[in-house]
Amino acid sequence: MVKLHLSQQEIYFDQVLDPKNSQYNIGTYIIIKGDLEVESFKRAVLSVQDVFDVFKSGKFAEDNPVVHLKSDFSSIDITELTLNENWSEAQIKQLLRERINLPFEIHAGKLYDFTLIKREKREHWFYIGCHHLFSDGYGVPYVLLSYIFDKYHSLRIGDEKDFHYPPYFPLAEKSTEYLISSNYDLDRNYWKERFAESYSPIIQKKNESTSFQTDSIQLFFNLDEQKILRSFCINHEISLQDFLIAVLTVYYKTTNNINVFDFCLPIHNRNDRKERQTLGVFSKFMPCRIDAGNLKLIELFKIIKQNQRQDYRHKQFPVSHFNSMIKDDINNSSSPFDICVNYRYFKLNTSETELDLKGFRNDSSFSKTPIEYSWCDFAEKGKENLYLEITFREDYFSKTEIELLSKRISLIIGQFYYTPDEYIDTYEVVPKTEKKLLRAFNDTKVDFPRDKTFVDLFSAQVKQTPDRVALAFEEKELTYIQLDELSNQLAHYLQKNYDIKPDDLIGIKQERSEWMIISILGIL
Repeated sequence: MVKLHLSQQEIYFDQVLDPKNSQYNIGTYIIIKGDLEVESFKRAVLSVQDVFDVFKSGKFAEDNPVVHLKSDFSSIDITELTLNENWSEAQIKQLLRERINLPFEIHAGKLYDFTLIKREKREHWFYIGCHHLFSDGYGVPYVLLSYIFDKYHSLRIGDEKDFHYPPYFPLAEKSTEYLISSNYDLDRNYWKERFAESYSPIIQKKNESTSFQTDSIQLFFNLDEQKILRSFCINHEISLQDFLIAVLTVYYKTTNNINVFDFCLPIHNRNDRKERQTLGVFSKFMPCRIDAGNLKLIELFKIIKQNQRQDYRHKQFPVSHFNSMIKDDINNSSSPFDICVNYRYFKLNTSETELDLKGFRNDSSFSKTPIEYSWCDFAEKGKENLYLEITFREDYFSKTEIELLSKRISLIIGQFYYTPDEYIDTYEVVPKTEKKLLRAFNDTKVDFPRDKTFVDLFSAQVKQTPDRVALAFEEKELTYIQLDELSNQLAHYLQKNYDIKPDDLIGIKQERSEWMIISILGIL
């Protein structure tokens, strides 16, 4: 048995509590164009078990964060599919999406899925799906896939090259020493002080039911727009991720009337060259906090960079320990893990040059994070393909809301390029088209009979359209006749049980719901 890496333990305990959830499935696929020597490629794939020790992983224990090692290797399976020419790219992507959403059984042993799809004579798709306990989103594309294509290249040209990669298990066992080190205490004190002040969560759940199902939209940038964006970041010595953090700081500061923006960053958490060459799990989330008072944009950039330099020195502190520390303070409601700001760069590092290789992510459609903003920066044959993806949980947001949000984000981005010396409070967050729509929506002036009360008008509408929807709140709908009956029942109850006289004031203390309207009508 081998004790799990600290980063694995975070995932392990969460998955044990919800074994049928596929939120920790991660996937990658490569579109291969050219004359692929299929048998050589399959040999390269099958050779991974001789190079990476994580393929020795067997069953994960049911009540302890350890993994049993296999005494001998079982053969790696490669699912091979041959599709006819009528299959579109969209259909293949849907097929892969269905595969990545199938839960892995962590107590059964096999946590990876290799699939080779032949679409045409000169086009194959190679897909790797795995559980996050097997590898993280860095290890699969940059270590495993790079090795597979380098090995394929070696076999194709007849080179007997030996490949050596660092083992993962010794690093995993060593990681737990951090918990009894002085660095752990230092990091804990740092984060306790960093988040000592409580701020209400920015993201509010809208539905009572809980669903980890996600959807996403993409905001694409053409080559000219990419050039402007990249040049701006270079000139101001910031990364694309820093730029996005600034955009979101401005957005949430303005729309929520706050000065402190809490969020989290996914980090590779690989500290040296050896770890960067290792296939396994190191990555984790790091909490972040930006204090954005009366600042200019260029000052905000400096604060973002300064904060990250400080935070990264304490990045080893486990997320579960951070959450426990926050919960221990009953007055602290900070929730930095509700919003994730990510940067995904994907370019295969391989000696294979005869094939045209394009890599893409294919992660699970389930997540615990309510909303994630990700730069997707994919390089193909020297060309850059950049877009912003917003992934959101459907129990927090509707697609219409996120489409509206993307337009606001786009507006803020466009202003940054030309006014970096402006104060961040001066940036517009609502596009002109949305303002026009809001003005039209709020232009509700209408003439009505002066001799009629609101109750008279409502009663007339009940008679005219009794079965039409009068009130909608979340998933609840009431027709005019239902609303009339419920409000009358409340009115009769009040008259029967309380000594209410004309012009008496009656207060209403309720959460926002359909009963707020029922109460108003009942009192009238």
